[in-house]
Amino acid sequence: MSTMLSTRMNFSLKARAGKALENMSLSVSSLCWRLYRLITAKQALPTQLRMPNQTTKTAMKETDEIIRDRKLRFSSVEDMINSLEK
Repeated sequence: MSTMLSTRMNFSLKARAGKALENMSLSVSSLCWRLYRLITAKQALPTQLRMPNQTTKTAMKETDEIIRDRKLRFSSVEDMINSLEK
């Protein structure tokens, strides 16, 4: 189950931040999701947010494609691990 999050901000700031996130292969939604996960895990605001490196960007893009195309479904963890060994 998901929920909506809305916020008010300056249009120019939103556009500039959106472009910066796009250059990092992130969406506003994925940034919020990651930030909320960090806050929940640490019970504090993160002291440093980092940009993903190229390897991470590639993995994130591949993950998004797998989710979008619903590829690589497994009936068990064992089946998933066996597929990684091939």
